[in-house]
Amino acid sequence: MTSFVARWRSTFTLPDVDGALTEAEHALDILGADGVVVLANSGGRYLGDPEFAPLLEFLHHREAVVFIHPGGLPAAGVPDIPTFTADFLLDTPRTAISLILSGSMEKYPSIKFIVAHAGGFVPYISYRILLTILNTKNKAQQAWAQLNQERQVHEELAVLRQFYDDIALSSSPAALPSLLGGRRSRPHHLRQRLPFRARRRGHLPRPHV
Repeated sequence: MTSFVARWRSTFTLPDVDGALTEAEHALDILGADGVVVLANSGGRYLGDPEFAPLLEFLHHREAVVFIHPGGLPAAGVPDIPTFTADFLLDTPRTAISLILSGSMEKYPSIKFIVAHAGGFVPYISYRILLTILNTKNKAQQAWAQLNQERQVHEELAVLRQFYDDIALSSSPAALPSLLGGRRSRPHHLRQRLPFRARRRGHLPRPHV
């Protein structure tokens, strides 16, 4: 476990793209990192932002593993509601949708994106994401989607299966079925975080299987 964690480096300096590129090259070439970590948004700008394209292109050519972790939403918090309660679960879908609508998932298919917390709300809102994608199509494409719904739903939602899910803290009786029901063909990544959480609480929670 220790050696695994040690090989994950870098919280990039975004929105400073030049600094992030330098950090990425250092992490992958000098430190020998297995992957890099980025926040879902940087100052309210999500990963599909056109200005982040040079970084995504670099990571694509390196076939990098990129772990996306949410942060605070680009808005004032709600009193008495911690950020992890709901904000984290919205921040990740925002950046996933940003990557999809910007065309980044198609342009940079060699990046292996791992999304924290099983993608947050993504499984639950997958059909809303589908409607958002269809809204970007022309009238003829929208009409074809209506006529051939079963095939078009499968094809348009295939982009979600390009993401890998970190399910270490999302294996509850409610969260995991939602993930499996919404995106059955998706790859999953069990990233072990239970011992860290358990040490803070003084016991080891029993995993859900």
